[in-house]
Amino acid sequence: MDAIGFLRTGLKLRHLRLVMALEEYRQVARVANALNITQPAVSKALAEVEEGLGYPLFVRQPRGIEPTPHGLCFVRYAQSILDELDRAGDELLALGQGASASVAVGAMPGTTWSLVPRIVALARARMAALNIAVYEAPMDVLMGQLRTGRLDIVLGALADRSVADDIAQRHLYDEVMRVIVSRHHPHATRRQVTWADLAAFPWVVPPRTARLRQSLEAAFRRMKVAGPVSPVESVSAGLVLGLLDDMQAVAVVTGRLARHYEERGLARILPLEIPGVLLPVSTFTMAGKAPSPAIDVIQHCAELAVAG
Repeated sequence: MDAIGFLRTGLKLRHLRLVMALEEYRQVARVANALNITQPAVSKALAEVEEGLGYPLFVRQPRGIEPTPHGLCFVRYAQSILDELDRAGDELLALGQGASASVAVGAMPGTTWSLVPRIVALARARMAALNIAVYEAPMDVLMGQLRTGRLDIVLGALADRSVADDIAQRHLYDEVMRVIVSRHHPHATRRQVTWADLAAFPWVVPPRTARLRQSLEAAFRRMKVAGPVSPVESVSAGLVLGLLDDMQAVAVVTGRLARHYEERGLARILPLEIPGVLLPVSTFTMAGKAPSPAIDVIQHCAELAVAG
């Protein structure tokens, strides 16, 4: 039996769980304890998988075991299969409780305050029994979860407009950035504000590792403006609002989120432009995989929410 034949007829769920445990614990004794089986049983099951695939998945090292390149490949697909089975269980449970379908949506920080609530409301209006789970996280985390099957669709912006071949991207709009302060900030009601006026106040900006932060710093250099000194780094909407009030801080957020705050009396948008800094907000799904009706609804409602 070759590897394809083994994957189709010989591979068992216990093999997948074993390999994932070996990847996590990296020691046979710890795997045996975690799975409540004997160490010889661990070795036997691993041998079955390696013999069936025709490749070694792990190699012994002085302090444990390490996955081979074939092992890392198999682990990635094993994780995806187990995640899909978990999702199937969740959807079956939802169906048993009256839901017609389920969808897991990933959202980059900030969108859950403004855009995502509108998308969810529109989607539920079209599929009243749709079970929607929304997860907020940085884009690198969300894209990883999309690839493993934990998420069905991701809403957000990648710093690089090009995406990998395994991802399908649908552009929604280009998001500008805005500078905001609290309603009680000394410059909140001024019609004219300069960058120099804000130099003495604390700033809240995206983390240094974020591409958006790098774009902001490049914009400051183009404008020949001194950037924030020792800023607080965060993309947490709740923390940003708290710092605006407690520290009279200045923050840089997306235009849509800034308008959301201002309309609700949570912040004021300052009359300052940040030229050349745009976030290409899109939806992302797995390419080559037919979208479910639930994914189609979320996609359509995202376009409607952006349009109006």
